[in-house]
Amino acid sequence: MAASERARHDLYEQLTGLLGDEGANTLMEGLHPRPWDEIVTKHYLDERLDQLRDQLRAQIHETATGQTRVLVFSMIGAILTVAVIAFGA
Repeated sequence: MAASERARHDLYEQLTGLLGDEGANTLMEGLHPRPWDEIVTKHYLDERLDQLRDQLRAQIHETATGQTRVLVFSMIGAILTVAVIAFGA
């Protein structure tokens, strides 16, 4: 559980009495201001970036495949329409 700002301040005051200003500052600098489960690491960011990149690639591939399919069928329809008009009329 994360310490509140008040609890951190009280700890700092106690440490100042025991260790002096420099020792208290040194020790408090080593404490994280957030809970460990809220700290984001470089490794976590790299993993998330890889996941997002994979999702984007999949979405681009899906979109491109769908657009290619639409273009092919549209061209077939246009060619058949021109053929019917040219040869059937």
